[in-house]
Amino acid sequence: MNYDEHLEWLYDLQWHGMKLGLANTEALLAELGSPHEKLKIIHVAGTNGKGSVCAILTSILVKAGYKVGTYTSPHLSDFAERIAVNGFPVSEGDIANSIKRIKPKIEKLASRDDEIKCTFFEATTSMAFDIFSRKKVDIAIMEVGMGGRLDSTNVTDPIISVITNIGLDHVQHLGDSIRDIAFEKAGIIKKNRPVICGARQADAIDIIQKKAKKMKAGLILVHDDYQALRIESDIYGSDVDIKTPNGIMKNIRVPLAGKHQIGNAMISIAAIDKLVELGYEIDQDDLHKGIETTRWRGRLQVARTSPLVILDGTHNPPGAEALKDFVLEELADKKIIGIIGMLEDKDTKGFMEKVELLFDEIIITAPDYHRAMLAEELARHISKGIEVSTEKKVKDAIDKALKTAGDDDRSAILITGSIFTASDALAHLNQLRIDIIFHELKKAYPIGAFPGLEVGGNETYKPGREIDDETGHETTLGKRSGDAYNVLISTILSQRTRDQNTHIASENLFAVYDTPEKLADADPEEVERLIKPAGFYVQKTKKIMETARILVEKHGSQVPEDMDDLLDLPGVGRKTANCVLVYGFERPAIAVDTHVHRISNLMGLVRSQVPDDTEIALEKILPKEYWIDINRLLVRHGQEICKPINPQCGKCFLSHICDTGIYRLSALMSG
Repeated sequence: MNYDEHLEWLYDLQWHGMKLGLANTEALLAELGSPHEKLKIIHVAGTNGKGSVCAILTSILVKAGYKVGTYTSPHLSDFAERIAVNGFPVSEGDIANSIKRIKPKIEKLASRDDEIKCTFFEATTSMAFDIFSRKKVDIAIMEVGMGGRLDSTNVTDPIISVITNIGLDHVQHLGDSIRDIAFEKAGIIKKNRPVICGARQADAIDIIQKKAKKMKAGLILVHDDYQALRIESDIYGSDVDIKTPNGIMKNIRVPLAGKHQIGNAMISIAAIDKLVELGYEIDQDDLHKGIETTRWRGRLQVARTSPLVILDGTHNPPGAEALKDFVLEELADKKIIGIIGMLEDKDTKGFMEKVELLFDEIIITAPDYHRAMLAEELARHISKGIEVSTEKKVKDAIDKALKTAGDDDRSAILITGSIFTASDALAHLNQLRIDIIFHELKKAYPIGAFPGLEVGGNETYKPGREIDDETGHETTLGKRSGDAYNVLISTILSQRTRDQNTHIASENLFAVYDTPEKLADADPEEVERLIKPAGFYVQKTKKIMETARILVEKHGSQVPEDMDDLLDLPGVGRKTANCVLVYGFERPAIAVDTHVHRISNLMGLVRSQVPDDTEIALEKILPKEYWIDINRLLVRHGQEICKPINPQCGKCFLSHICDTGIYRLSALMSG
């Protein structure tokens, strides 16, 4: 089975419904060798803010040099986001291999006892423990799915428990009072393990204090011991001073919007202070930089600035209250178009009562999820006199809102009501910005270069491609003499080498050995001398000469067009093979080098740690019409604007839709 087929099997477990209890998870983990017992865990519960605290803690600990696993739910774009290491989703291979391990265990348990039919969440929680154990993370941060006491994640004995806050949500499962819900959240408190609590209500604190005392767990009430002074705020976050038991932390930038995120930052700082007491090495610089570089998508996320589009996955009355505060503080001068989609089991009436008057116009829609409330039904919860329309799909609601907003700087689009609505919105906005990105890049960079060829050296246009239909500009994919041999050898030479050095080495080599036959019979010492500017010239000489011999003996002196045949050549990986397909044969392929990997991540098109994962991710979201162009365009953009050191975000024509550009420009504005 491939990755998608493995995921389909996993999602099919949703038919087993939702179960509150630990028995299934404990049984499955036992079958897996109890991987959770090998981990140091921070366990995070709460009505809202769990994910933000997990993100802040992850960022701080990674800055401090720890290897951190983070388990959160649900995901926004891809399942792998739920299980991340050092802030990056694990690979499709990691997910597929984990499913391979758990599938026979789940089937074995079900055949042994009909009561042990693992649910989707029980399986994914066990997968997270399994993956984190195999990757030997230093700390695993585990977010509770719902409640705490009977949540699948509660099989652990954590080094620290965190309860962010208490509010009314999931009342049909957790109880309809603050005391009932606090009891369920307090279920994560373990004997002799410290507890960090951000709750404010007297009833909630009373329940949590009693449980902490019973378990002899040291309790830190964050809002008693930590205080914040907000200096400035904007749509991107807040600048604050935070008073802690250890002193005052001055001028911290919390890059998560809304004053409620300051509370989440204080909770995170309290947890870090406790870790330091436990012997973990985390200094003040790690703390500052970790907070300031935190990213958490889908929570008051600025998705683009022209027009202003903000995504917020909040779905309950406490979250609606935080959203209301944000809008009144930061968007008071805007004409706001609201896009709202909710699930049928949420407190839609309570949510709408808090937010409906914030909007000048509301478009009601429904996320593509089996528990989504129909748009027409949700619209009935809005008071009369407010301008309301409905669209069945989130993407249609976004298109309508973008058309209404136009180029009016006074307009803002706010998408909310469910993390699933935010997910659908993000997917559609990504497709829209992909089209904008490539249209603008084609206009800016009509000429590119394949590895080993300098920009401007490829003016030999391939017939039929002199004029780009979309932009009207002259364009080329690279030098197109039909010589895939040049592309193949140049790309091998380009490995771990600067572009200009690759160019010099390639020009030297091809001036003497311009065919596979000549290179196969060359003097190795002469080849080494010619390609010396490329570095690693002894190893590369062996690779390119052996490659030339294979081309002569096995492929009739021709470069093969088959991916598997290319990958069999010495020194040829997927990036090199794809370069040959694109620049040698003009076949659709995504040639991912360090520039493409880096810039795709900076823009927010993908979230991946290595180029191979970037290639897989880009194949899913990029229409094939862009595959051939992506390498040359992003390489050129990396050379001109998006440089590894000192990127020119202020000069970039894509900053308004680039995740990093939006953040960096906002930091300049606030600084």
